[in-house]
Amino acid sequence: MSEKIKFKKSELSYPRRKFIRQAAIVGLAGPALIANSKLNTANANGKTIGFSLGTLAQRRWQIDRRFVEKRASELGFKTVVQAAQDDERLQVSQAENLIAQGVDALILSPVNVETAAAAVVTAKQAGVPVVSYNSIVMGADIDYWVARDNGSVGILQAEKAVAAKPKGNYLIISGEGGVDVAQEKTAGNLQVLQPFIDRGDINLVSQEYHRAWDPARGLAQVENALTRTNNKIDAILCNYDGFVLSALEALGEVGLLGKTFLAGEDVFEEVAKGIVAGKIAMSVYTDLEEMATKAVDAAVALVRGNRVKSNYSINNGFANIPGSRIGTIAVNKENMRKFLQDTGWLDIENVYG
Repeated sequence: MSEKIKFKKSELSYPRRKFIRQAAIVGLAGPALIANSKLNTANANGKTIGFSLGTLAQRRWQIDRRFVEKRASELGFKTVVQAAQDDERLQVSQAENLIAQGVDALILSPVNVETAAAAVVTAKQAGVPVVSYNSIVMGADIDYWVARDNGSVGILQAEKAVAAKPKGNYLIISGEGGVDVAQEKTAGNLQVLQPFIDRGDINLVSQEYHRAWDPARGLAQVENALTRTNNKIDAILCNYDGFVLSALEALGEVGLLGKTFLAGEDVFEEVAKGIVAGKIAMSVYTDLEEMATKAVDAAVALVRGNRVKSNYSINNGFANIPGSRIGTIAVNKENMRKFLQDTGWLDIENVYG
């Protein structure tokens, strides 16, 4: 983001180095498939939404895709989905291709919030409304945005961490530095931690951004920090659960499972199991169906010339852009069962089995 944002509160030894080295592909499509587009022709009324994603290599994005396609179909729209393998240039090219195909609206989840502006320019020249998804494209004439309250993710993690570990060595493992998601989560972490750092209670051993949210890079950061501190790490705050699994691998090798406070975001099944087992402290959850639904509803309303409801606006360097922030909740051992019962996010028997 171009401006500092103060956020409000919202309220296993796991031996998988192979998983980590393969960039946290959790259970589904591989890179050979994700650059392809898919046309959902369930409701052929002639209106189409293009959905441009940075990647489909992580389970989370496959869920977003499913919910976007589901809601679009319910509203009688077709969808064309493309993913760019975390290549910002490829994404711009793919988005321009979607526009050339004649999509009526574009939902754009940018690899890089600045370079994605080129795709927005092309869309606006063609009269195609753009909804920025998950991250907010900067300096561009987007019509609407939908994103989780990323700052609250970082705040929730850090608040729980300092309650459990008010002193000691901390790590922050951040995602792609070119997107506001990683920037805001990290800023939320630091908003809580900074007073503890200033008075010397907490030593921030390292905070690093990692291209493409690469778990292997996160693993290297943890291993380096363990070496530097003689295996004395008290808390690790991760921008997403792929980094949690990286940290879990490294912590297991030095006997720190369940001793180091470990927090992530997305509630992967492997992480949920680790929380239940007492090896991971918490993860943060965002209702992805709500997020996808709001994005599709906004796109459809814009195509139909209707006003879109907003609960928040952000100046992206071009204008004040209306949008929707999606709230987040902390998931830990105490509320895991109720969380699963209420959301159906994961199979309870798989998590507790």
